[in-house]
Amino acid sequence: MFAKWLEADGRFAFSIEDSGGVEITDDEHAALMEGQSTGKRIIRGDNGYPALTDHQ
Repeated sequence: MFAKWLEADGRFAFSIEDSGGVEITDDEHAALMEGQSTGKRIIRGDNGYPALTDHQ
């Protein structure tokens, strides 16, 4: 699974095929989706990887 940050949209796009983003595991993707479904926001972390944060 790949996660590519889309600057214009301020979000990650997730793809099974290499989209030029960072590679994440299926478990990491599932955790991100679970976190988002419980009210968290997916942001670009310091290392360029997706991370969860509380809405501000």
